[in-house]
Amino acid sequence: MSTQRTPTPSPLALLCLGLAFISCADKQEPTQPAEPAPPPPTADGGACADQSYVVNPDAAQDLIASPTGFLRCTAGEYALCYYSGADPLPCTVEEASESAACQCQVLTASEQEPMYVLMTSILNLCAYTEAVEQCGEDGSGCYNICNDNPHSPQCHGLTLPEDQQQATVCDYVADGTFNPDASFISTFSFAKVAAPDTEETFSIACNDTTGQYAGCMTAPCGDEETDELGHRYVTCDCPVWPADGSSVDYQFGRRCDETSTGNCTLAGGQVWSAAYNPAGCG
Repeated sequence: MSTQRTPTPSPLALLCLGLAFISCADKQEPTQPAEPAPPPPTADGGACADQSYVVNPDAAQDLIASPTGFLRCTAGEYALCYYSGADPLPCTVEEASESAACQCQVLTASEQEPMYVLMTSILNLCAYTEAVEQCGEDGSGCYNICNDNPHSPQCHGLTLPEDQQQATVCDYVADGTFNPDASFISTFSFAKVAAPDTEETFSIACNDTTGQYAGCMTAPCGDEETDELGHRYVTCDCPVWPADGSSVDYQFGRRCDETSTGNCTLAGGQVWSAAYNPAGCG
């Protein structure tokens, strides 16, 4: 890779794993709404941009409480760590560290290919509190993943408010005010992630396992690099959960079979970028 340092810091019908809410047993394109939702308005306010960064102590678990908690954002660059863990996109825990250095691809959100911020995993305490006040405890008061996937099993039948708006946390991620020490913020999307220096991309899946994992949602990222094919990658500083070293259940999303891209065996010191869904993979 040639190094470029920054001056400052398909969807599927079933959404799964660490940043998902149901099984990914069927690998098929998602069912889209018959009529695309209009571009969501952005909420007024944004007081957290002027506040000091304070860590939300429980966000590192990346707990998936509700599908509507995946807040939909339609602009800005972000890092996608969904497939990180084993080589060639490693998440490496340094000795005596409570965080992992995860290699993640840089992508750009749009109306057609949005990114999603899991509300329960917003590491900026002010932004988390503001999101709950704006979007409600389950996130349904703001545009969310169920607006894009209304027929998926977990979203089907949900009645979403008519006066939804885009969550203000989307603005913080897009304009760099979410964390002043970060060049990019890690979020989730259904975009394809490329293995460095190849045209191979990772496939989504759902894997139940136990141990420690890296909770990368809204983690700060920097040290941008570009590979020979023009893919951009950054290193994200993802908190390790649980921090006390105990073993817990979690789910990660890299497909691990004869058709998988990359390695599915963690090397020494590596952990999966993952999350916890109480329902498991289903």
